Amino acid sequence: MNKIWKLISSLNILIAAFIMFLIQPLIGKIVTAKYGGVSQIWCLCLLFFQFAVLGGYFISYFLARFSAKVQSIVYFILFSGSLLIFKLPVGDAWNIKDVNEPILSLLGFLMLYFSLPCILLSTVSIMFQNWHSFHNNEEPYHLYSISNIGSLGGLLAYPLLIEPWITLSSTLNSWVWSYRILGLLICFASVLIYYRAMNKKNTSSENMVSKNNESDTSINVSPKLKDYIYWIFLSFSGAVVLLSFTSHITQDIAPMPLLWIIPLSIYLITFILSFSPGNLYRRGVFVYGALILSSVFFILRMMDSGIIFIKLQFILIPVLLFFLCMVCHGELYKSRPGADSLTRFYLAVSLGGFLGGFFENFICPTIFNSYVEINLIVILISVFASFLLLDFNLRFFYYEIFDRIFFVSVLFAEIVIGLLLIFPEESLLYKERNFYGSLKIINKEIKGEKLHLLRNGRITHGAQYVNEEKRNLPTTYFGEDSAIDISFKYSREKSGNLPLNVGIVGLGVGTIAAYGKAGDVFDFYEIDPKIEKTAREKFSFVSSSKAKINIILGDARTSLLNKSNLNYDVLIIDAFNGDSIPVHLLTREAYDIYFKHLKEEGLLIMHTSNSFVDITSIVSNYGLSKKLYGNVISSETDITKYVFKSTYVVLSKAEWLVKKIEEPDFLSKHPNVTINNLKWNQKLKIWTDDYSNLWKALR
Repeated sequence: MNKIWKLISSLNILIAAFIMFLIQPLIGKIVTAKYGGVSQIWCLCLLFFQFAVLGGYFISYFLARFSAKVQSIVYFILFSGSLLIFKLPVGDAWNIKDVNEPILSLLGFLMLYFSLPCILLSTVSIMFQNWHSFHNNEEPYHLYSISNIGSLGGLLAYPLLIEPWITLSSTLNSWVWSYRILGLLICFASVLIYYRAMNKKNTSSENMVSKNNESDTSINVSPKLKDYIYWIFLSFSGAVVLLSFTSHITQDIAPMPLLWIIPLSIYLITFILSFSPGNLYRRGVFVYGALILSSVFFILRMMDSGIIFIKLQFILIPVLLFFLCMVCHGELYKSRPGADSLTRFYLAVSLGGFLGGFFENFICPTIFNSYVEINLIVILISVFASFLLLDFNLRFFYYEIFDRIFFVSVLFAEIVIGLLLIFPEESLLYKERNFYGSLKIINKEIKGEKLHLLRNGRITHGAQYVNEEKRNLPTTYFGEDSAIDISFKYSREKSGNLPLNVGIVGLGVGTIAAYGKAGDVFDFYEIDPKIEKTAREKFSFVSSSKAKINIILGDARTSLLNKSNLNYDVLIIDAFNGDSIPVHLLTREAYDIYFKHLKEEGLLIMHTSNSFVDITSIVSNYGLSKKLYGNVISSETDITKYVFKSTYVVLSKAEWLVKKIEEPDFLSKHPNVTINNLKWNQKLKIWTDDYSNLWKALR
């Protein structure tokens, strides 16, 4: 019977964790397409799921105060009731109810349809650990390891196995059936616990006493305030180290889509190893490893001046993250209480994780102008690790004095270097940060000419010459012979130099405004308010443009959707050169919105330069599927004008630009340009709001 119960517990915990991790990216994709990708929307989604987990843990804590018999009855009612009540939204239910109050509309939507299942899923691991202790009278913490295996499975399954093959709607329907099956299994388990409780003395879980098979746990000691603070601190530190390292690796090291999966996987793996039955955490190994690797990390950051150091950091950071999280989660396991305090322990762990996520996502962008918390959290955990060395007399050298000298020297070096890294480099002119990332303006000299560059991590979003004579020259991806230059030139020629009506998704420093002439109207759509402020105040492309410039803040697709026909001559989409590809701007439904706002002979210009994702094929496939006219226009680097190599796909319902490009003298007029026809990529399907596959689009 005990073996059957262990199987039932493990299966329920595994499924619950798997589908809880699965629902988050599913809702995220839907919400982005319907509500846009502005920070308030993402913040609300993050808070919703964090509160759901915290709420689930609190419910588990509350139920543990009652007898197992009462718990089983309440749990049976909750899950059976949710099976009767829960249903997927259909049709217009997904759409914004009030366009003037999208945040309230989304909050009401999430609360109405997903709050109950998400909160209940968050209770499963803790409740079954509670019941496992009651049923088998043994320590249940190894089941938390199983819960994290389920979470890791959900994390990897969606982008690698589910998204490439199954549509969003089919995945959601499968998720609902998975939830129903889980609900039935949990109801069955509740009945088993009820009958088990009828045959045992009805005591609350708070009074259950489990066997102590570990020598390093205060199993029979009631937790004190300092214990709760300690658990919250360890959980908080682990969450902050995860999130800060994720930001660092995806923005400052390699801005590649889906790279965030690696640090989150490592974070979950450390939970699995720390709470596994074998307890694979070895304090001496991981504490010393964390201290040494942290020192190497800071040294590499100070020497960050070339590709070799970027590659070394790319290798080091996952290893360092593993060691730091093992220290945090390993010490959590070592300080775990007995089963009688299990729910209080997990509530503290959940609260620490919630506070860590809140600190990183909401507090840090407000109080810091760059990602300095990565230095602070590494120093904090190093100080904590040093105290562990002292408290537990961990030895590395034969003589104790050498250990003391070693860790004091390492810790001192880390603190000094870590704090020095907070101060800005000499070339830095300006630094700002918000939810969308950290922006900085740096001074750079090329061929004797000074430029100001706007960067987000390692991505350059625009540049402008300091010299007054060159200040209005288009640079980077928008310079001479780029598809932007060619399209403006021939659009004016075709219209007889009449004023142009232009839409641009993505502002950057406003470089494209340099192409504006008197009478033109340029509408820039920008999601990040800091970008708009920077373009207006720190660069002069917008202010000095001869065109009338409008900057519309918010998600571009949502903004365009809510407007009537804008009758653009040219619509430029420039939002795909970072690590986070806004998929909702590349779907069939998005293109329909774009062409709604274009004149019959207007041009849709998609900037597809990206080192990691084959956006050119994604756009080309759509153009061919709709029998549109188009070309892939590439131009080469010209460092003398600070112009980068660029690739664009230009689409139109009319063939006038294609004919112009086919003229015999076109390439002689534009020697740096390469023209290719649209080519169908058999590997990629047309992206829609219901289906996209970023994994297959990776180069």
